[in-house]
Formats: sequence, structure tokens, C-alpha cells
Amino acid sequence: MHSRNTQQSIFVIAGMHRSGTSLVAALLQSAGIDIGQRLMAPSENNAKGHFEDLDFVEFHENVLYSHGISKAGWTLEPSIPVQEQYLGKARQLIEQNSTKEIWGWKDPRTTLFLQFWADLIPEAKFLLIYRSPWEVIDSLYRRGDDLFYSNPNFALELWIHYNQTILNFHHQSPERCILFNLESIARNPAVLIRLLNQKFGTPLSPPADGICDPSLFRAKIPSSQRQGILERYFQDAIDLYAKLNAIAPSPDDTSHPAPDKHASAPNYKVWALQDWLDIRRLEREQTALENELQKTREEVEQLHSRLYQSQLKTEQAHAEIETLRNTIASMESTKFWQLREKWFQLKRALGFKRDE
Repeated sequence: MHSRNTQQSIFVIAGMHRSGTSLVAALLQSAGIDIGQRLMAPSENNAKGHFEDLDFVEFHENVLYSHGISKAGWTLEPSIPVQEQYLGKARQLIEQNSTKEIWGWKDPRTTLFLQFWADLIPEAKFLLIYRSPWEVIDSLYRRGDDLFYSNPNFALELWIHYNQTILNFHHQSPERCILFNLESIARNPAVLIRLLNQKFGTPLSPPADGICDPSLFRAKIPSSQRQGILERYFQDAIDLYAKLNAIAPSPDDTSHPAPDKHASAPNYKVWALQDWLDIRRLEREQTALENELQKTREEVEQLHSRLYQSQLKTEQAHAEIETLRNTIASMESTKFWQLREKWFQLKRALGFKRDE
């Protein structure tokens, strides 16, 4: 068994789902951090990869499942204890990486277990990533989880829970944490590595070009619309976002401006009817799709009808062939047919051709 090197650099990447932790993990991997060998494969939602170490993902999933919580981590539980039977597995995961100088892992579920890992790995450093609530909610809605269709507000409640957990942990252990807004990283990926090296003394290299594709993080919605809704009805989320921005560095090392509570107000008149319009547009698209589906159904029914007629003709042809076979068999059994065959045999014996 390897003895763990306490001089290791260990980085734990955490944040709410859809907040850019995959991008951060990709950047750190490019900069020289070993984030695991058995990584989650790319998917439709993360075309460039999730960069999640499946060993840690499965550990978190099992602990969550043991408490009756969804493996995705959709929970508002303030504390999720790691039961005794899982402590050995956690230590094993650390031991597996004991010979590496710089390593870490990324899994959004880690956010629910920050204090557990902080106690288990005293030398670990934490990269805490957050993203605006309206962008995270929109991303979750576009992904199409059934849970949020039945309870849309739960997406925002999860954002608040995950990011309040991050903020509380940062307040408790600021010397071990760097808090980053995804927008800052997407605009200037190199600043993340530079600040890591400055704060923790790591020798990380600048990330490779092309890892960060800004188009993947471009807002799919007008931010003024959704931000305005949150400011009007969910001020607690806006206040939490402002607190996070007040702590996190921006690309030029200046603080983020707090959300302007009045900036979106003049735009209300512009977009107030937008949802109404969007719903009607979706209804039109649905009607067009239903018409197209009906047309396709009619074409399929026509094909079925032609196929049925072909089957009937085939069955009729088989019946006629069977009738002819029976007729021939009946003819061959008659005395006339038997005499005819003997006559031809006699002609062949006498040397006559069959048609003479």
C-alpha cells in the first residue's frame, strides 16, 4: 500500500449542475492536473465531454441512493452524512491517486459533500464554480428532465441550495477555496490557471487553445427577461448571486458588478408579452407537426392497404397453384392416364419417338 504524499496538490471541482464544471475540468486537465482515467463519455448535453471521474461519481451516487435521494443529486437536504460502510471506499479512492503529484476530480454532486472531503483530505483545495441562476435554470429546462416539468420552481430551489452550500463552505475555509463565475472563465480561461498558481503555488501550465468554446455558454435567452422575473419574484436568488459575485474575481481581477435591480425594469414593456407570443408560436409549431404526423399516418395506412391487397393476390395465386397441383394429381391417378403412360412406354420400347 502506498503512503499518501501530503505534499500533493489535490483539486476538487464542484458546483451546481450546468454551471460549467466540465469546462473547468477540461482546462485543468490541459494545464497538467490528472482528473482521472475512467471519465464519463461525452453526451448530447456535453458534446466535448463531462470530464467526470466515474469512480467518484459512482461513490457519490451510491451514498445518495443509500439515503433515498436521486443519484443526480436533486435534493435540498442540508446535510448528507456518509455512512460508515462507504468510508473505506472513499479512502480507497484517495489511495488510488496517492502516487500522483497533481490530481483532482470533478463531479457536481461533490457540492453536497464538500465538508466530508475537506475533513478526509486536509490538503485538498476547492474550485467552486457558479453560474447565473437564469442560465442554469434555462439549461436544465432545455435538457428536459421530467422532474422540472412537473415542478419548474425546483430548478431554482436547487440552484439556491447548491450555491448557498458553496458560499457557506467558502466562508468557512476561504484559504482552501477559489470561487469563480463561469462567465469570467469563459471570457478569459487563462486567469483561472494564473490565480490557482498564485494562491496555491502550483506549477500549472497555460491551458491549450480551443478548449473553451464561448458559443457553448452563450445565453439561449435574453438575460434581461429572465433576470427580471427572478428579481421580481425570487429576490433571494438574486441576492445570493450578488454575494457570490462580490467574492469571485473577474478576468481583470476586479469585482463583479452586483445585479442592477433597476436595469431590467424599463425592458418589461418590451418583453412582457414575449412568453405569450412564444406559447402561441409553439402552438403553431405543434399544429404543423400534428398535421404532418396525420399526413404520415395516412400515407402509412395507404401502404398498409396496398400491402394487404398484395397479400390477398399472393394468397389467391397460391390457392390457384394448389388447385392445379390437385388437378394434375387427380389426372395422374385415372386409368386413362395410366394407359397413356403405358402406350408411351411401349412406343419407346419399339424405338418410336414419343410424338410419332
